[in-house]
Amino acid sequence: MTRKLLFLFLTFCSISCITNEKLIYLQSPNITTKSPVQFNNQKENYLVQNNDVLTIDIISPEDPTASEIFKREGGNAQGGFDPAAQLFLKGYSVDNEGNISLPLIGKLRVAGSSIEDITYRVQEVMKNYLRNSTVIVKLVSFKVTLLGDVESPGTYYIYNNQATILEGLGMAGDLTDDADRTRLKLVRQNSKGSEVVMVDITDENTLRSPYYYLQPNDVIYVERLEEATKRTSLPIITAIFAGLGSLAAVGGLIFAITQN
Repeated sequence: MTRKLLFLFLTFCSISCITNEKLIYLQSPNITTKSPVQFNNQKENYLVQNNDVLTIDIISPEDPTASEIFKREGGNAQGGFDPAAQLFLKGYSVDNEGNISLPLIGKLRVAGSSIEDITYRVQEVMKNYLRNSTVIVKLVSFKVTLLGDVESPGTYYIYNNQATILEGLGMAGDLTDDADRTRLKLVRQNSKGSEVVMVDITDENTLRSPYYYLQPNDVIYVERLEEATKRTSLPIITAIFAGLGSLAAVGGLIFAITQN
């Protein structure tokens, strides 16, 4: 009886171990130290959506006073506002109809357009108000949320035009050793609602995936390895086996006494 319990215990321990192959990113025999491997991937051009926030700076060297009309002041960093809050206060929020409201110009539809297209359209409109103006449009609501088995779950702002899924994991302090690197659920907003896809970052082909590049408001949920879940239960199982072993020992002792 005791031998059977010991065998079961050792079997449980062996299947609870996490192998090194499950912890390595971008596994491939083609990736070596001899020469780099090219992975072609074209980043999709992000189209602005409702509730996004844009900053629009309009500068005219010939009409500096007139260009002041279009400036919006953000919060004071020394007054307790973080950078994201400052950009939000300074920016133009896209309403539920896909529009922003600019001084003098009024409503301008931006939803479904790229940042480059919006910049061009504002530039064309400003020709009616300012001479030789320069328009700079930026998306300041680029944030991603990382949940599950990452070191520091939370929402992170990206002050860049692009970021990859690996950079997103890096902002959250990387994955834990218990994370399942083959099952990262990426939730992405689109014009119809949301789409969910499973990303495997142990696979080199992730570098070619359209989901390799993050988009604003992406949510990544990292699942836990089955072995890690079993390992979490190991102390309880150990206690159970110890209890069963004690009962078996007591039972053996009682049996021996009754036989005498």
